Formats: sequence, C-alpha cells, structure tokens
Amino acid sequence: MKFFILVLAFFSATPAVAQRYADLFSIDGIDVDVKGPTAEDARVGAFREAAKKGWAKLWDKLVDPSYKGKAPPISNGDVYRVVSAIDVSNEHMSATRYIARFGITFDPGAMRSALARAGAGYTGSRNRAMLLMPLLVDGGVSFVYDTGNPWAVAWAKFPLIRSQIDYIRADGTLGDAILLNPYEARARNPERVQTLLNRYRADGIVVAKAVLSRSYPGGPVHGVFYAFSGSNPLPTGVFELNQPNDKNLPDMFNDAISRLDTIFSATAKKERPVETGPVKLGRVVSIGGNLAQISTPDAASVESWTQRLRNVRTVNSVTVAELAIGGTSRVRIGASEGHDMLLYELDQAGLRMEADGYIRNKLPGDAPIAKPKTQEEILSEKDARAAAEASAGAAKLGVSPPANPTEIKPADKPKIKLTAKPPADAPVQMLPVKP
Repeated sequence: MKFFILVLAFFSATPAVAQRYADLFSIDGIDVDVKGPTAEDARVGAFREAAKKGWAKLWDKLVDPSYKGKAPPISNGDVYRVVSAIDVSNEHMSATRYIARFGITFDPGAMRSALARAGAGYTGSRNRAMLLMPLLVDGGVSFVYDTGNPWAVAWAKFPLIRSQIDYIRADGTLGDAILLNPYEARARNPERVQTLLNRYRADGIVVAKAVLSRSYPGGPVHGVFYAFSGSNPLPTGVFELNQPNDKNLPDMFNDAISRLDTIFSATAKKERPVETGPVKLGRVVSIGGNLAQISTPDAASVESWTQRLRNVRTVNSVTVAELAIGGTSRVRIGASEGHDMLLYELDQAGLRMEADGYIRNKLPGDAPIAKPKTQEEILSEKDARAAAEASAGAAKLGVSPPANPTEIKPADKPKIKLTAKPPADAPVQMLPVKP
C-alpha cells in the first residue's frame, strides 16, 4: 500500500493536521475504473473521479440527514485544493486504463467552509480549526511538542469529537519541535503566527499553558493553567488545580483540558460568527506565477517535468510548490509574457495546460493554440491608433499633422507677431539705476 501526502517545498514533510482529521475527514474504499488517451491521463482522471466520489460520501457522513445527497459539486481545479492526502491500493493499469481503490483524506478547512455556508448542521463547522500549542513549564523547563511532554500527550488523548473546536495537534516530529517551540508559544509574533497557520492549515492559534510547582519532589502538585488565543498577550482564562502527588497528574490534566476547551470554544464564538450563504469553493489564485499541476509517479519525473518547463520560451522560473511522489504535484511557473503567451509556448513545446492547471503531453487531436499578440505588437498598434487620431484632428483644422504625433517640433510652435511699431524718432526714456 502506498501513502502519499502533499507537502510544501519549503519543508521536508507536512505535519499531520488534527488527529481527528485522520478519522473524521477521510473516506476509504473508493473504487474507480477510468479510461483515457494515455495511461497518465487515465490515472489522473481516476484520481479526480475518486476525489469527487469521496467528497460526496464525506458530505453525507458529516451532515444532518436532511442534507444528505446535497453535496456541492467540485470542479477538477477544486480537487487539488480540497484533498490533503491519498492512499492507493489494488492498482491495475494498461496503456489507456487505470483501476484502483482510493482512500482520500480531505482538507478540513474546505469541508468545514462548505458545511458552514450551507448550514448543514455539522457542529464541528461552527468554529475555526485552531493550531494547538500545549506549553508546559515544569521545574523551570519549558516544553511544547518535545518528546516526553505529558501535557501534549494528555491533549493527544482528548476526545475531540465532543469539542466545538477543531484542534490541530502536531505529531511531535523534529520539525514540529523546532517550529512549535516555547519561544513561539510565548511571543506569538503576528508574522510568525501567519507562517505557522499556513504550514499547518489552521485558521487560528491557541496556547494551552500549564505551570507546575511542587512542595517537594513527588509531593503535592500545584498547577496554574492559562488559555491564550491568537497574538493577544493577555490570557482569556486562568485557573488553578491541585493534586496530592505526581501519580494524579493525568487526572489534573484531563480536568484542565476540559476547562480550557470550554474557554477556547467561548472565545472562538466571539471572534468569528457562523458563515452563511451559498457554497462557493472558488479557485486557487497563484501569487507570483502560474500555479499548475504535473503528474509525478516517481522522483525522476519531478526533475523531468521541471526541466521541460524551464526549456519553454518565456518561462523564467519553475518552483515546486507541493510535492506528491506517486501522485500529482503542483508547481509555480514564472513567465515573462503573460498567461496567454505561456499557453501558446507550452503548445509549441508539445505540452498542453488544461483549464484547471493540469499540464500534460499534447495529443494528436488537440487543436493548435493561436499565437497571442506580443507586447511590442500591442504598443505598435497603440502608436498607430494615436497617429490616426492625430491625422484626423489635423485634417479638421486644415493643417499638416506632425510626423510623430507624440513629438512637438520647434517649427510647429506658433510665431509671435507685433501689431504696432514705435516711431523711429521717438525719444528713449532712461530709467534710473539703483546703486
């Protein structure tokens, strides 16, 4: 069995989203059998079909009974935005056919947004997905997602299905420990917070801080618990708990988590009202380039595709935005002459970009793309229109227009004539000059 996860190019791996997502936002056992002009087209088509089937099944899984069967449709472009991971098994393929069983994990934010806008009655869609930072201060040492943090372990066992918050809890990998460190938990710089939200696909950030002190080693434990939201330096809630010894720490943590969850839920309701209105997933907008998808069944295909794209005229940069070995990766293409010219040059290089951004090899039946006008041609036409307008204006005045309507020559300037001259014998009046 193969397991593929979309990852950002800037990091070695994408952290797990919430533990809840692996169960609540996943659909398994999606069988597809798709034919296409080539094996690659059939495989990509199978992935899209599996994602659309899984989206409808997940909708019915989460909504109230009255909303079942009413999942909003998703386009081919939306597929790449709403899917977080795929699990493929029982693969069979030929030159034009692809058969497989898929397991699809969907992006919780996209599904929550669709559910909330439709008013579909899913309680988890009422609030934002919050990146959780369980900060523990014990004996003067601070931990977040460090190995052996019992506070983080307690949060990992919290049954999120009962919560009004979609907590995003990291796996505790080395990357998580580096990024979600005690300094970040305390400082919560707005720019750094936004970076973390983008990486962990969260809508907000919450810090659950626990400060432990003991009367003597192993003796009575005193805990002070704080709830922080976003970049606010002030806690939204503070309370204290006590236990007779360290053996009772799990009970203290469970009680504290239940109380903090209540505080976070109340804060989230105040910060963001429920969204209503028609479902509109929209399309991904690329900043700084044209966002495209390429088929990357193995590591060699990544290099092959990026090199082919770099060889296309007008392309000045190709950056892998999301890598999925064994699936469909996303690249950002920087082009010097606009999107229409990029489509034409791809066509000239034997490639074709579909409406959803998927790039494939050009097929014999594909109609050629007409060459768009270059920037020089557009400027030349603009100058020609300006000259025509100048000629028309000059004809109305009965004068010859200048050779270049944008340039005024000295000969075109009007001459100043004197209408009267003084007599030759008129006395000259001298004006006194001040020393």
